[in-house]
This record gives sequence, C-alpha cells and structure tokens, in this order.
Amino acid sequence: MADQQAPPPLPKSQPSFGRRHSTIIKLLGVGALILVLLIPLAMITGVLRDRLQRRNDAVADITSSWGREQNLIGPVLWIPYQYKFKAVKEMCAHEGKMARRMVEGNAYQTV
Repeated sequence: MADQQAPPPLPKSQPSFGRRHSTIIKLLGVGALILVLLIPLAMITGVLRDRLQRRNDAVADITSSWGREQNLIGPVLWIPYQYKFKAVKEMCAHEGKMARRMVEGNAYQTV
C-alpha cells in the first residue's frame, strides 16, 4: 500500500457556454418574447382603429340625416310695441382702460 500514488489532478474545466453567457441568453429570450407579443398588440390596434373609423362614419351619417340646420318657416306676428332705453356700458378704450359710454337702443316685441 505504500506503493499507491495519488491520482493526477483533474484539469480545470471551463464553464459551459450556457453558464458563461446565461445573462445574455436570458436577455435575448426576453427580447424575443417582446417581439412576439408585439404582433397581437398590432392586431388589436388595427381592430380599434377600424372600430373608431366605423363609429365616426356612423355619427357623421346620423348627423347628416337628422341634425342638419333647422329653419323655422311660417307667419311671424309683429306687435306694434317699441321700448326705447338708455344704458351705461363699460367698453375697452385705448391702452386697456375701461370707459363708460351711454348706449341707446330699441326693443321690439315679437311673438
């Protein structure tokens, strides 16, 4: 037993590629997942854009058929009534100053 020799030392092994670059591999995986998930996001954005355009078209269609300018046509009754009045109005003058002026006007009654 005295003849037994110690085994030779094992060579220092290099860490595998996965262990040396595990952070880079993880970052690339996360980046790939982000790129893959952008596809459904773009599809949803397209659907939302189409629905918004359809909504705007429907609102414009309804507004053009129901909400046009309305004109009141018919007889107008004028009652011979006139009221003259005087009032003091504050108006802007030069350089931002306020000036008071006397204003005269007429009021007419319509039915």
